[in-house]
Amino acid sequence: MLRSVVGVVIGYLAFAIPLIVLFQVTGQPPHGEASLRFMVGASVYGVACALLGGYLSGWIAGRRPLAHSIATAVVLALVAAGSLAATIGKGQIWSQVAALTLIAPAAVLGGWLRQCVASESQSPTPAGSIRDRSPEEQPVTAHP
Repeated sequence: MLRSVVGVVIGYLAFAIPLIVLFQVTGQPPHGEASLRFMVGASVYGVACALLGGYLSGWIAGRRPLAHSIATAVVLALVAAGSLAATIGKGQIWSQVAALTLIAPAAVLGGWLRQCVASESQSPTPAGSIRDRSPEEQPVTAHP
């Protein structure tokens, strides 16, 4: 249980901290006017960070990576929805809309990728594959 909670928290922080740093370094207020170039760049950066966060949440939890990345995405979406509700009429909402429509789903995708990697590393070699055959059973190849 502790690993699950830590995985979700770390997954969220893997998204949130780099975005906070981005806004601090650029001097761009997250709810202020922004150029299209900045909005697209920050959204792509957010997607990449959320993808990493979703992957990390499943990896740290050690089991059910997709479920943990969904939990991370839910936390991300709840924070974005709260921010959206608090910002409507008081500032720009592009970052919250991006978080809800692009970034939260990217966290789920990160967990799906972790699940694919984990299941691939745990899957046994298919029965009858060349690695399962003794040297006498290996296919004979003709050499020219």
